[in-house]
Amino acid sequence: MKKTITGIFLFVVVVIAVLAYLASIIFCESVTYQKGSLEYYLLTPQIIKELPIQRLNNADYFYSSADGSKPSISSVEFFYKTTGKEISDILSNYFIMNKYLQLKNGSYKKDFQEITVEYKKEKGKTTAKIIVLEYL
Repeated sequence: MKKTITGIFLFVVVVIAVLAYLASIIFCESVTYQKGSLEYYLLTPQIIKELPIQRLNNADYFYSSADGSKPSISSVEFFYKTTGKEISDILSNYFIMNKYLQLKNGSYKKDFQEITVEYKKEKGKTTAKIIVLEYL
């Protein structure tokens, strides 16, 4: 009987601790994280998780929670070499295939999401940053 009560007590304490941690992540002003972290699974939109780009393990992910009329912001930034098919074509085809309307070059919209893709080239490498705004 005493083991059962102790087990239930420990279970409740662990559940409360996990819920408190999750609340602190979701309602924080902003957080930077890596692929595979708990934050990655909780905060990253599916459209970013399923990007058709290999080697995103060293990418930097960012999340900022919504506040009033300000949308939540999720982004991923990564480097790649500019050989082969251009990354802009790959990303454009990916967003259009997922039913996003292309507003202009590097800008897409679907339902309550807006996506912007920014590129920066230097020394044979390109940095791509994909920003997802989610309006609640």
